[in-house]
Amino acid sequence: MSDGGAFAAVVGVGLLVGDVVLPVPSSLVMLAHGALFGVGLGTLLSLLGTVGAAVAGVWIGRRSERLLGVPAGERRRAQDLVDRWGAVAVVATRPVPVLAEAVVIMAGAAGASALQVAAAAAGGCRRRCSTPWPAPSWSTPPVAQRCFSPWWPWLRCSG
Repeated sequence: MSDGGAFAAVVGVGLLVGDVVLPVPSSLVMLAHGALFGVGLGTLLSLLGTVGAAVAGVWIGRRSERLLGVPAGERRRAQDLVDRWGAVAVVATRPVPVLAEAVVIMAGAAGASALQVAAAAAGGCRRRCSTPWPAPSWSTPPVAQRCFSPWWPWLRCSG
């Protein structure tokens, strides 16, 4: 590892994973990853933490009835939303604090695949995890704005 060391990497990834239930300033953690480990490794660590948070959110969602007391009717409503929007909702909400976590928990409650949610989280994180600051929306190509992530062919988007 570069200047940061293994402990800093584990703490940073752990903070990002914990962001699913704790108020963590994830942008600052990602910035610290880049500063301590360089762009390449910092991006990888940030991606790992973000995907880990999505998988943790799915796990929480799957246990939502027991852990959170979510009634069956609400779970059916979550299933309808996930059936309608699916992975696109996960990709689109990645940069939005609180909503990103709520969507992955809802996806888990609706029975979405952890692998699909993880892939969507990685797709949604591609710009946020790899740049040292949030890029303005005007710099995103129009196709990416419509499709949210052109790199994930299983995500449906309208032309």
